[in-house]
Amino acid sequence: CQNCLGKVQKGPHRNSWTPHAPNAEGRFGQEGYLLPRSGRIFLYCQCRPRRMCQVKSQKAGLYHHRAEIGRQEVTSSIPMAAVFGCAGPELQAEEAAFFRDANPLGFILFARNCKSPKQIRRLTTALRMTIGRADAPILMDHEGGRVQRLPSPPWREVAAPAQFGMLPENVAAAAVTINARLMAFELLELGVDVNCVPCLDVKDPEGHQVIGDRAYSDNPTVVAKLGRAAANGLLAGGVLPIIKHIPGHGRATVDSHSELPIVRADGQELVDRDFHPFQDLADLPLGMTAHVLYSSI
Repeated sequence: CQNCLGKVQKGPHRNSWTPHAPNAEGRFGQEGYLLPRSGRIFLYCQCRPRRMCQVKSQKAGLYHHRAEIGRQEVTSSIPMAAVFGCAGPELQAEEAAFFRDANPLGFILFARNCKSPKQIRRLTTALRMTIGRADAPILMDHEGGRVQRLPSPPWREVAAPAQFGMLPENVAAAAVTINARLMAFELLELGVDVNCVPCLDVKDPEGHQVIGDRAYSDNPTVVAKLGRAAANGLLAGGVLPIIKHIPGHGRATVDSHSELPIVRADGQELVDRDFHPFQDLADLPLGMTAHVLYSSI
């Protein structure tokens, strides 16, 4: 166990939801452990009851936050290929009914959903309970700087990516990795296991400030290196990274939240500069596309 450093044992190899090992008192109770349906062999800990612990998948290298949903019945239907959000800090009855019927793959939290650690843990647990899947991913777009969903206080103020890009080359990657590892710790204890980071857009002097200091650098090689460092830090802490905004938003001259940017750069120029970080990190599992029109492709 990554929290209590307790003894771990191999879990059963099954393609079904399986209750975890009994707690120290020999029962599952309302805070029993669940294993996700994956067909992999998992490790689980023998923590004391009510200890918030993480469980490491032997093959995937991921940590699965313990879902406090007891022996919740799990739907057998295939989830919808969509991620939903809710309106406020507490899940409303009509939202829960809609989610239960729609069965989305997962959920995403925004600033409107984040008030306090206890409240967020309650919300993430409620969202997973609604669809009966303890492994339902819960995302957050928590970059630092202007895009910071966890308010400070009580959480730390996270520096914008561009601030890391301005550090000396010999320390920048290490600083990004440490920052991402701290992010993972902060998010995972809230029940959030996917972060929409790193931003691999290459900053452009003529680009709109919707990216601006969200980009690590105007140098694609630096962007790729620091993006890799951020991804490694998140993965080390059990949180999945999402590379964005494929295939590059840095040249966009308008805010794509309000209108469609049109990028007219030559195709080879895009390949050599804008696409470079995404090609380097193409092995990562998740990506977010840009709402941009590239006229040359």
